[in-house]
Amino acid sequence: MGRPAPDQRRRHQRWFACRFLGRALPRRRRDRAGRHGRRAGLWPRRPTVSLPSFALNSRTFVLFAASAALLFGALTFDSMSRREDPEIVIRSAKVETRWPGATARDVEELVTRLLEEEIYGIEEVKEIQSTSRAGQSILSVELEDDITDIDQVWDKMRADLATVQSSLPSGCGSPVVNSNFGDVSAVVLAVSQVPPPGRDAIERAYSHAELEDFAEQLEDALLAVDSIGAVTRMGGQKEQIYLEVDAADWAQLGITRDALAQTLDRRNTIASAGRIQDGRQALDLRTSGALDDLGSVLEVFLDGEAERAPVMIGDLPAELRRGFVEPQSYGVRFGTPEHQASAAIVLAISMKAGRNIVAMGEEIDAVVARVQSSQLPPDLAIQRVNDLPRQVDGLVSDFVDNLWQAVLIVLVVAGLLMGPRPSIVMAAAVPLSMVTALGFMPMFGVELEQFSIASLIIALGMIVDNAIVVSDNCVRLLNEGKPRRQAMIEGASNLASPILVSTLTTVFAFLPLLTLSGSSGEYMRSLPIVVSLTLVLSWLVAMTVTPVFCFWFLKEQKKPAPQSVKAAATDAQAKKKDERAFYESLIEACLERKFIPIGLALVALYGATSLVPAIGSQFFPAGVRDQIFVHVDLPEGVSFDATRQIVEQVEEVVVETSADADGRERLKNYVSFVGTGGPRLMLTMSPEDGRLGYAFVLINTDQATDSQEWIPQLRGALASIPGARIDVRRFSLGPPLAQPVEYRLSGTDPQVLRDAAEEMIAQMRAVPGMRDPQQNWMNSAYELRLDVDQEAASLAGLSNAQIASSLDVLLGGSTLTTVRDGEDRIPLVLRLRPEQRASAFDLDAVFVEGASGKIPLSAVAATTAQWSPAIIKRINQQRTITVGARVEDGYLATQLSAEIQPQLQEIVDALPPGYQLEERGEVYETTKSQGEFGGALGLSLLLILAVLTWQYNSLAKALIVLMAVPLALIGALLGLYLSGWPLGFMPMLGIVSLAGVVINNSIILIDFIEEGVRGGTPLRQAISRAGMARMKPIVLTTLTTIGGLLPLALFGGPMWAGMAYAMMMGLAVSTALTLLVTPTVYALFAERFGMRVVADPNAA
Repeated sequence: MGRPAPDQRRRHQRWFACRFLGRALPRRRRDRAGRHGRRAGLWPRRPTVSLPSFALNSRTFVLFAASAALLFGALTFDSMSRREDPEIVIRSAKVETRWPGATARDVEELVTRLLEEEIYGIEEVKEIQSTSRAGQSILSVELEDDITDIDQVWDKMRADLATVQSSLPSGCGSPVVNSNFGDVSAVVLAVSQVPPPGRDAIERAYSHAELEDFAEQLEDALLAVDSIGAVTRMGGQKEQIYLEVDAADWAQLGITRDALAQTLDRRNTIASAGRIQDGRQALDLRTSGALDDLGSVLEVFLDGEAERAPVMIGDLPAELRRGFVEPQSYGVRFGTPEHQASAAIVLAISMKAGRNIVAMGEEIDAVVARVQSSQLPPDLAIQRVNDLPRQVDGLVSDFVDNLWQAVLIVLVVAGLLMGPRPSIVMAAAVPLSMVTALGFMPMFGVELEQFSIASLIIALGMIVDNAIVVSDNCVRLLNEGKPRRQAMIEGASNLASPILVSTLTTVFAFLPLLTLSGSSGEYMRSLPIVVSLTLVLSWLVAMTVTPVFCFWFLKEQKKPAPQSVKAAATDAQAKKKDERAFYESLIEACLERKFIPIGLALVALYGATSLVPAIGSQFFPAGVRDQIFVHVDLPEGVSFDATRQIVEQVEEVVVETSADADGRERLKNYVSFVGTGGPRLMLTMSPEDGRLGYAFVLINTDQATDSQEWIPQLRGALASIPGARIDVRRFSLGPPLAQPVEYRLSGTDPQVLRDAAEEMIAQMRAVPGMRDPQQNWMNSAYELRLDVDQEAASLAGLSNAQIASSLDVLLGGSTLTTVRDGEDRIPLVLRLRPEQRASAFDLDAVFVEGASGKIPLSAVAATTAQWSPAIIKRINQQRTITVGARVEDGYLATQLSAEIQPQLQEIVDALPPGYQLEERGEVYETTKSQGEFGGALGLSLLLILAVLTWQYNSLAKALIVLMAVPLALIGALLGLYLSGWPLGFMPMLGIVSLAGVVINNSIILIDFIEEGVRGGTPLRQAISRAGMARMKPIVLTTLTTIGGLLPLALFGGPMWAGMAYAMMMGLAVSTALTLLVTPTVYALFAERFGMRVVADPNAA
């Protein structure tokens, strides 16, 4: 088919405008012959009803629908799912493999490499990071961002790893895949002992077993809550029974470890002895003999030699005792300002998907109160150490407060500029649009979290603008003398098309964010959905509810006689005339010298963009939260007791510095996770891998602002503790970053990597603003090596495996059997006495078991000490050491990285070929996010340009409208510079929202210009009149939006302040520029470049 003729296209456009945008369809004469044989005459006009006309004809229905929408939104808001962060898919898993006794090099070569090769063959795998340390291999596996069925990938990986088991060294355990560590522990409860009521001290401390029994009762009660997904118990110690022998005595005994285990297994058996049929009753006969206490173990007879009588274990020169697993590998401590830290059991509670976290918190409170009053002793305390329900409840409360503040500010500002009646009309549109959007959000799978709330705040400016534009146009037409009904219909209908186009441009600015894949797309998924939904609803409200409210609240203006008008002129009216005369003279001057205002705008834009380096960039700022995080790192190879002693010193410093300058107590409570990273407290915080030399201390403060004041004091006081690297951190918004400034150095030789890393650390220490530079390979470890004399061992009938096994039995312990204690089974472990396991010099007294009996270790092997890598880290099968630093307050990581990067590159350039430096940290995340947003931004511009071109049927006019966006950028960058906030993710979203408001103003301004020209007014006069007509609503939109954002700027904290300042200053600057520069550019294109202002209806 051929292309439609121009007049046919115009008919289609007029028909669409009539049917959907409320414009009147002009009459048109038919040709003389007529179509379908009809006589010449007029087209039969099809009756049309616009949205504003329909609303005014059905005012009762509109009121009912608006009330129902408010009720629907309010009820949905009360019941909808709430959480702190959006729910995202964690595409990571950890693979842990233990090989007791192996060095870090052995683990890397014989275990880690093998597992990496197998996992890297899975096509869905994106990155593998591995850590090889003595006796342990840990692999962190990350999948590609577009993978959604992650469980299938993990199952495939488990199956592949199972095939590798036979290739692993002897004594190496099976690889264990953990893919469930991404669950956030919304509530963490600490169960600990406190002095009884009325007492100052604890009379009898509960054992670990007793504390765990109490915690288990609470756990059982919590699992009955429907919204709770899982409860993880931490801090409990597993019990063991130890049979500890002296090395010399054990050597003289005529029994081996295997023989002892077999004897105990034969004794510790309950077997069926048959069944006795006694008439109608059948009786099962079973033997007794199960080991159920220490006494039963001591009474076990050992098989002696032929010339010796059997002896009982109780007669052996050994000690049998019941205790906990030794050496202890992890523990939890809890303390308050009033009570010193002591052992505690922690319950980490996660929520089911799609549930209300605030309601879950209330249910947990009820369960805790019931269990504590009815099942637990009075000297047992249950306290929250992580409370996301309270955080989310505060977040939602702040949003509601900001919403009502915005409505109040709209009322006040609009009332001052337009009177009380129009202000009520405008203020009604804000809660109606937002609350209705809340009702529809669950239908799109959107929960109430910080990004969906941010979306509503971002849309605030556009919602206010739509209401103001329609209300002001209705007031203008009413003041011109048109009947009230006609003024309401035309006031909304005339702006239906430009407001719809401006709404679509803003929607298309955000909607392409849905194309982002992976965690970034899931994290921000609610943003484009909620913004688009809210803006579309605001357009419907502007076309239906706003005209009805204007009809009810606005009064028709009486036409006074000319003499009375003159006599009744007030000072305000005279001032208004002066303002119009001033603007008219200003716009005329701009139109006469077009290149001057355009040139000044370009200079201002250049000046604003030149501020970007001074402003700096930051992906997400540090947050304000009533929590402080302390990370304690000790050298690799230290014991649990050494780490616990350092943690006790940290706890003392926390309590000593807890009072502020006025003596107010800032500390609420604290919990220390020793040897483990603890639970995942929030989505943006990934816990560290557990190890003996690591501890994590969570400090809860009385107020959120306490953390900002207290952290510098803590850093200074904790710096005096020797033997550990202690890092005090605050809550950080956005994705987790190990360190803001971070570099990866990859190569082959571990020593070269370590030496280069130390040089890089020295360079970082010299840069002001960088704090605590470090590398992640830790220190070298001092290890003992057992050199076996192969000839002597062969003569003694001993193999290397037998020697290693014998030593592991006596030093590490070997499980002989299990002893039953009710429902629990406690391992019975054979090992040497503690004093003989504490020193390397006692190894000479150890005997190893061989085919010909027990042989002194010194006869077949000698021990030597040496230094070796404690940790070897690899990324994607290549040895990689990471060097990084934290950033002092007042500095930006991006600026510090730019300063240090050339110096680090010089160090790497001096290394042998094959060594590479990669920049990570905040710079990498920012660059990565900008790259991901690049495609979405390109699609946004294409869609916006398409909508504007469709609206004007002119590419030039579309570009004129888009030129208004840089005008908003001038003020936004100036606002960030003056307020001191960097250019980050949230300010960029604010600039996009700001561009929507500016585009809206430009579209309606051009529409007014063309309406005047269409009515026969000369172009320049039409520009002047359009500017004067649009000046009031533009100024009103600016003032009301700035007022609505002011509470966010002052009290919104780091999450909102930068965005609010960018939008406020951007609106203020763009208001003046839009009223002057946009009309000037429009006139330039029309007068100099021949742009057609209004389409000629008679053109072919």
